[in-house]
Amino acid sequence: MGPKGTEQVFEFLEASMGGHGNGVAYVKKEKVYIRKGLKFPVSKASKLAFNSCAEWFIFHTRWASMGEVSNQNCHPFQYGRIVAAMNGTEFGLRSLSRAMGEITDTEALVISIAASSYHLPAIEIAKRFTELDSVFVGLIKQDKKYVPFASVGPALGDLQVYQDKGAIIMASELPFVDETKVMNAIDGFYWAGGPVPEDSLVKMGAKNRIKRAKSINRFYHEIPNYYGYYGSRGLR
Repeated sequence: MGPKGTEQVFEFLEASMGGHGNGVAYVKKEKVYIRKGLKFPVSKASKLAFNSCAEWFIFHTRWASMGEVSNQNCHPFQYGRIVAAMNGTEFGLRSLSRAMGEITDTEALVISIAASSYHLPAIEIAKRFTELDSVFVGLIKQDKKYVPFASVGPALGDLQVYQDKGAIIMASELPFVDETKVMNAIDGFYWAGGPVPEDSLVKMGAKNRIKRAKSINRFYHEIPNYYGYYGSRGLR
């Protein structure tokens, strides 16, 4: 896809249903690095995707449905063994999010699941995320290495998967010209490294993609232009 193509995909995702801050997480030499913020630009994210020599790379653009618009509330979040970003809203967590200091529902979930599943293998943690309504992608530390994971809950099911030449790309929307290799993950899909379970993937026709994209774009909103961005050091 190349650096320019990656930047265009990130821009598409930001315009489609984001704009309240961007963030990335990537694995390099068994460490996780996180960069995020309201002024963390798509151009910088795409450069990191190619210049960081990352083994796994996550990009997230936020639409603030719960929690204030702030640097701290940008995704991804890291707690314990888990680094995760989420698409969707867990409405049942509003009270918990407020009680934990007006944090996002995503951060509340990452803290809760990490605290209650420290002993579980990565695949079981990924499966646990499917009990929620939303879509998650992230990293789980296992045996001193970080394993990528993804899960799709029953409410959204908006995770598309592209596999080619040993590469795996997962996103809420993949605007690729060659859609023959783009699949949709069905409700209950979960994955934690290794081969993607293709029995949980289905083809989605171009007409349905366009229809779905239009339904998402009706939520389009202006991108705020304030604050800065911050980053973390490598997390062991």
